Order: sequence, then C-alpha cells, then structure tokens
Amino acid sequence: MTTKASKISNWPKRIFWFFAKPPVEFVQQLHQATRGKRLKVMWTMVFMGLGIIIAQSASQSLGMTYGIGMDVSNISSNDHIFYLIKKNEIAVAQAKVGDYLVFQSDLLKPYVNSDAVIIKKIAATAGDRIKVQQGVVTVNGKEVTRLNPIVLGKLHKKASDYDREMVLPKNAFFVLGSNPRSYDSRYWNYLVIRQETVSRAYPFLF
Repeated sequence: MTTKASKISNWPKRIFWFFAKPPVEFVQQLHQATRGKRLKVMWTMVFMGLGIIIAQSASQSLGMTYGIGMDVSNISSNDHIFYLIKKNEIAVAQAKVGDYLVFQSDLLKPYVNSDAVIIKKIAATAGDRIKVQQGVVTVNGKEVTRLNPIVLGKLHKKASDYDREMVLPKNAFFVLGSNPRSYDSRYWNYLVIRQETVSRAYPFLF
C-alpha cells in the first residue's frame, strides 16, 4: 500500500527525471548514432569549440576597439546623428582639424554630466591662436564661428564676458559643434587630453 508520505517523498525524484530524461535520452541516441564515427565527431566538436572561443575573443576585441555613438539631444550639436567610434585610435598629437573628437569632461558641467560621451569637431590644435572678441571667434586670424545669442541668454552672459586671446598649449583642442547653439569651446574654453591616445568618431547613415 502506498502511503501519502511515500508519494510526497517521490516528488523530488519525479521532478529530477522530468528534467533529466530528455538530455539522457539525447546522449544515448547520440551514442548509438556515432558508432564508428566517434573520432570524426570528436574532431568536429573540438573545431566547434575553438570556433566559439575565437568568436567570443573577436567580439570582445571589437567591443574594446569600436563603439556606436548616437546624438539623442533635442538640439543636435553636429550635422549627424549616428557615429562609428574608434576607441583610442591615434596618438593625441596626430589628431587634426576636422576630426570628430570623442571625449568626456567636467568642463561642460552643470549642463552636461562629466560621464557623458561627447563628440565635437576639432577647430584648432596645439600652437593655434584663438581670439574671441565681440562675439567673433577666430583661429589664426580667420573667423570660424560666433557666439550664439540664444546660448548667451541661457547662460546669463554677455558676449564680452568671453573675450579672450590665447595660444593653445600642448595636447589642447578647441572643439566646436556644427549647430550654432552647440555648447562647446566658445563658452567653456579649450579641452586638454590627459591620455596618450584619443578616440575619433566617423559619421554614418544620418
């Protein structure tokens, strides 16, 4: 006679076999199907394992080298929305005017978090002379942009508050956004890169 207690005690065993039976049967069927072919199967499994390891390594390597950037702000700073980011691509001294520089900085606080990834175009590099006067920004005597009245209003500043003249020091960049209302080096001065390498962005799609 089967008691209620014995039925209850059998439940763990039943649950175990409910989950264990399919893989056990699969192994048994595989054992039968590979009779005389086990060496071939073994090498196939070895190559599959190596393929998985290589794929994972490549994926991790790509993740360390490349990234995707997307401008989700209400007012885009640049002409594009999507960017391919190449991390630590070149030495700081190799970055040139026209490159899209990828960086993080606390210079944009409190309007932008210091951990936010920023993409701006390089307008001047070390040794270039920057002059801001009466709202006009020049690089080596050539006008490149102007201060924006809307941004000045939001910052509660006058154009004359930003009047200055300087030569960019080593590893420094004067960066601008394409949008006239971009919050960039016009307002928070130049950016100095402390690392040995810099990341660059390449626009694609839009």
